[in-house]
Amino acid sequence: MRSDSPILSDPDLDERDYRVIAMIQESRLPADGPWSGLLRRVLLSEAIRGSNMIEGFNVSEDDAFAALDREAPMDADGVAGQAVRGYGNAMTYVLQLAQK
Repeated sequence: MRSDSPILSDPDLDERDYRVIAMIQESRLPADGPWSGLLRRVLLSEAIRGSNMIEGFNVSEDDAFAALDREAPMDADGVAGQAVRGYGNAMTYVLQLAQK
């Protein structure tokens, strides 16, 4: 939908733009591809650790992995454990939305 406002209007796309968009779509990895395995879990767990360290919650690598699995036990307790689990749940939710 186009807007009448010049600031909010969509640009007019030409054939070259559509070719670039098609190339980007073709280069995307499938959700069940190589990123769904261990590498994906490692990257997510590191994101959990890094983000929570900024907030002052330091957890082990094992606890960051456990945050991706709701049933896994964690050594981190109290607020740190809740923060890491919450971040893990949020990341899982966002990734599920992105796949729809």
